[in-house]
Amino acid sequence: MAFPSIPKPEGQEQQARAEVQPRQPRRRSVLSETTARTTIGMMRSMASHKPIRLFHLMAAAEMEQLLEEVLKYRKEKNNG
Repeated sequence: MAFPSIPKPEGQEQQARAEVQPRQPRRRSVLSETTARTTIGMMRSMASHKPIRLFHLMAAAEMEQLLEEVLKYRKEKNNG
């Protein structure tokens, strides 16, 4: 069963279509330690104000553990 097409508002039929540009490959951004620590702090702050605080405390603890692993890996990579 086909659905009818949605009519366009007046004036849009005559507009020229823009050329679609090819998508540029995304560069992987590096997570800064400050951003990670701020996010962990927000999770801990939410844990002290929301009824589901155990989830947020556990999430903050796991995030902190992952951050330490990333920092350790970066340090090894830069020294090696």
